[in-house]
Amino acid sequence: MNTPNLLSIKQLASELTVSEQTIRQWIKLGLVQAIKLRKKWVVPLSQLESIKKNGIPH
Repeated sequence: MNTPNLLSIKQLASELTVSEQTIRQWIKLGLVQAIKLRKKWVVPLSQLESIKKNGIPH
């Protein structure tokens, strides 16, 4: 994905070393904010920064 300030689920999962399914579950549970963009979910870069700063959501 080449959209500034937005990460694909795959990119976020890679950055956090978790599975894409885990990211999808976090989105479904409301633990990670995501936006549906052209039939794909994207996550604001600020979510990655928040998780890195505050830890994995639960």
